[in-house]
Parts: sequence; C-alpha cells; structure tokens
Amino acid sequence: MSKIFSKQKTLFEKIFSLLFSAGVQALFLYRISHIFACSRIFRKFRLHTLFYRLNQFFCNADISPTARLGNNIWLPHPGGIVIGGTSVIGDNVTIMQNVTLGTRRINSSKNRHPVIKNDVFIGANAVLLGNIKVGKGAVIGAGTIVLKDVPSNEKVFGVYK
Repeated sequence: MSKIFSKQKTLFEKIFSLLFSAGVQALFLYRISHIFACSRIFRKFRLHTLFYRLNQFFCNADISPTARLGNNIWLPHPGGIVIGGTSVIGDNVTIMQNVTLGTRRINSSKNRHPVIKNDVFIGANAVLLGNIKVGKGAVIGAGTIVLKDVPSNEKVFGVYK
C-alpha cells in the first residue's frame, strides 16, 4: 500500500487513491482484518471476519486475515485474488488479477501455502499451490501453474512441477 502512497504528494491524492483504487482498498481492508486477527482482544469479537468479508464483497479479493503480507505490495487489479491463511509474501511484490496462492491438501501441515520472497512479479491467472518457496526477484508468468520451489531471479511459464 505504501508503494502507491509514496507516489502521491498531497493528502488529497492519498485519500483519492484510497477511495478509488481497488488495489489500495483491498490492501487496506486486509491490513485492518490482519490487525484484528492477530489481536487477542479483538479476535474474540470476530472483527477480522467483518473486514475479510468486506474485502471479498467490495474488492473481490479473498485475502486471509492470517496471511502475512510485506510492505509495498501492489495489486493493480485485485479481482479474483486468493491468498491462503499460511501464505507469506515479502516486500515489493506485484500480484496481478485472478492469482491463487493455495494449498494442495486439506488438513495438511501448518505451512501449507506458498512463501513469496521480495521483488517477485506474479502474472494474471497464475496458480501457486502447496508449501513452496518463490525466490527473490522471480517472475511467474501469466497462467503459470507452480507446484515446486522457484529459484531466485528465475522466470517461469506454463506448468512448473
């Protein structure tokens, strides 16, 4: 969210971005739901669920409140994005529309979703499944299915298994 705010110079421009940029709205609602999900006090009131559902309704983004997203995440078109509960995303990551960071098995280990390192680009309609790691600076092409670890600075397309 700070990536888009760093480009804005005035308070008006920042407020305008928050009101009219779906990607900024999705991250804003995720950050609030994450704060409530991590708080022992607020968790019992299930406020994280409210903001999670608002994110699904208004932005069409299914970002679990328990996922961990770094700084400078950019979601140009958040529609159809699914980020699972144990996903970890580093800094300076761009995620395009209809991307899924999901699990391969139900009731599997604690870490069942992908870990995305810093400076990664994930193209539209990409699917990353399971406890895999995507290295720093990697590029995941549009429509790619990733089922195994991706080394740093690697470009992958198609089915990567």
